[in-house]
Amino acid sequence: MVSFRSLAVRARTRWRSLGLALLLVIAAAFVLLAVLIYMHLGPMAIELALSDATDQITVAVNEVVAEKIRSGDADYSSLVRLEKDETGSITALVTDMANINYLQSEVTAAVVRRFSEGDITRVRIPVGTLMGGAFFAGRGPCITVDILSVTNVSTAFRNEFSSAGINQTRHRIIMDITVTVGILLAGYEDRWENITTEVPVAETVIVGSVPNTYAGIYR
Repeated sequence: MVSFRSLAVRARTRWRSLGLALLLVIAAAFVLLAVLIYMHLGPMAIELALSDATDQITVAVNEVVAEKIRSGDADYSSLVRLEKDETGSITALVTDMANINYLQSEVTAAVVRRFSEGDITRVRIPVGTLMGGAFFAGRGPCITVDILSVTNVSTAFRNEFSSAGINQTRHRIIMDITVTVGILLAGYEDRWENITTEVPVAETVIVGSVPNTYAGIYR
C-alpha cells in the first residue's frame, strides 16, 4: 500500500521535472529568439558601422589635406602653370608633375599614419537603435562590430571645369583618396569596403576661353 507521503514525494518530483523542462523550453526559446534577432539585425549593424567608418575616414582625410593646403604644398600655382601667348590669352595648362607626385606621396603617407595597420575600432550598437524609432534608440543589448583599418590607401588626381560667370571658367584640382577598411561581425562573412573621399586641393578662375591643351593634366 502506497502511503500519502510517497505520493506527495512523487508529485513534487513530477512537478520539479515539469518545471525544469518548462525552464529549458523557455531558455531554448529565448536563445532561438536571440539568434533570429541577431541574424536579422546583423546586416543593419554592419551598414551602420560602415556609415560610422565612412564619417571618421572623411573627417581624417579632410584634416590631412587641410594641413597640406595650409603648408602651401597644395597651392594652385605650384601644381599648374598657365602658358600665355603675346596677347595674354591662355594657350595651355601645364601640370608640374614633380609637385603633383610629391603632394600625392605626402598625403598618402599622412593618411596611412592616421590609420595604422591592424588598428581596430570597436563599435557597440544597441539593438533598439537598429529597430528604429525614438523610443527604442540607445536601448537594449548591444551588437559589437569591429572596424579594421588597413594601410591600403590610394590617391588620384582629376580636374573639374565649371562656369564661373561670363567668359570665366573655374578649374579645380580634386584628389580622390581611397581607404580600404574591413567590417567584422561574428557569424558573418568579413566585408571589405573601399571608402573614397573627394577633396578639392586647389582652384583658380580662368578668364577667357579654356585652351584645348592640357599638358599633363588629369582629365
